[in-house]
Amino acid sequence: MTHFAYSVPSLERHAVRRLSLAWPVAGLGVAVVEMAAITGLAWATGAAHQALTIEDAAPVAPVLGLFVALAFALVSFSRGHYSLEKFLSEALVDRVLVAWLSAWLFGVVALFLMDRAYEVSRTGIIAFGVVGLLGVTGLRFALRRLVLAGLDQGWIAARRVMLIGSAAEIDAVSQRLDRSRHGLAVVGTVSDDNAAAARARAVDVARALRPDGIVLLLPWSDGKRIERWVDALIAVPTAIHLAPPRYLDRFRGLPLGWHSALSDLVLVRPPLRRSEQLAKRLFDLAVAGAALVLLGPLFFVVGLLIRLDSPGPALFRQARNGFNHDVFYIYKFRTMRPDAEANGFQQARPGDARVTRFGRFLRRWNIDELPQILNVIRGEMSIVGPRPHPLALDGDYAKRLAHYACRHNMKPGITGWAQVNGHRGPTETEDKMRDRLVHDLHYIDNWSLWLDIKIMLLTVLSPRAFKNAC
Repeated sequence: MTHFAYSVPSLERHAVRRLSLAWPVAGLGVAVVEMAAITGLAWATGAAHQALTIEDAAPVAPVLGLFVALAFALVSFSRGHYSLEKFLSEALVDRVLVAWLSAWLFGVVALFLMDRAYEVSRTGIIAFGVVGLLGVTGLRFALRRLVLAGLDQGWIAARRVMLIGSAAEIDAVSQRLDRSRHGLAVVGTVSDDNAAAARARAVDVARALRPDGIVLLLPWSDGKRIERWVDALIAVPTAIHLAPPRYLDRFRGLPLGWHSALSDLVLVRPPLRRSEQLAKRLFDLAVAGAALVLLGPLFFVVGLLIRLDSPGPALFRQARNGFNHDVFYIYKFRTMRPDAEANGFQQARPGDARVTRFGRFLRRWNIDELPQILNVIRGEMSIVGPRPHPLALDGDYAKRLAHYACRHNMKPGITGWAQVNGHRGPTETEDKMRDRLVHDLHYIDNWSLWLDIKIMLLTVLSPRAFKNAC
């Protein structure tokens, strides 16, 4: 006897309202609102600039706002920012930052190519860049909250899916889905017993429900069963998805890779893609180059005071593990006596007699780390990243803490997420190093240029960044 069961959730919870908007239409509306806002911000910035200055040049050429608005929408569409999944994701600021900088630069270049740059105030262009970025970011947050509310109330149509699989799998997936968060609504479920009658009935149900997609919750090891379901459901004009095994939930956003004739799932991608590596390197060079020019006089004064305070060189070099465990020599202002490591490596501790009087001041305010700007320019370090530890410390904790070696999957930094959260100074206990490791791995997994900028600001402004210095 064939056992078959299917269910259709209540209309009150999952049915799409007649007046609800499909996401492609709502997404297009979001794009139009953002374009209008950018154009309005260009006009408002120009009007404010003109009222506050006496420059003859136009503060912002009217055409600039239109160029930037169009470019912003094109970049966002081309990178899929207006897909429902990405629009609801947490990486909102990063996407706005990339799209805005690309669009703003395009608008500036377009003015030069049209030979209209002479009409525009440079101050006005920069002001529009800053005000526009803040305005569009705030607007995107507001629109995201509006979309979430619309999905929850049903005024925006969530993607309607039908689930096929065992009762346990269907229950597990249904409990995890929340259409106000994921934009998905389960409109029907079918219990799979691998019978032909079940597949035929599922096709009838799918045609009646007209879901946007059918999700097969079937074991990947049972290829024949998957093929039979696909062969049956392919007659329904909708997308068919194969849900991954539950153990793959730890690998978010799995992309499909191709290597010649071999297709595979990329379980772990490199910490930074090529484009991200280039962006981070350009950011590092820009910041390090500017810092070297601005801090040159300070370097000279600090070096002179170190020599006057105690005998020995002004700079200190020590071997550290860098990216991919490549050993390099880190530069620091010397803060200890020249013979500080005569008896082997020892971490500095509060009240350490090896630290000089002036060295204590340098450590307290993180000034001793500034020569690492040279390591950044040489490509051995980054402005922001996991702090490099002495080789002896690295070797010890690599044996004691799981995933400790993952810290070297990114270039070490002058400052880092762990440091601005107060995890600096001596790590005499395993718990202290574990806390530092957790923050370092969080940074590697969630890197963005915006996060780098945030950490740089916190390094200077947050009291926690100076905590535990010794």
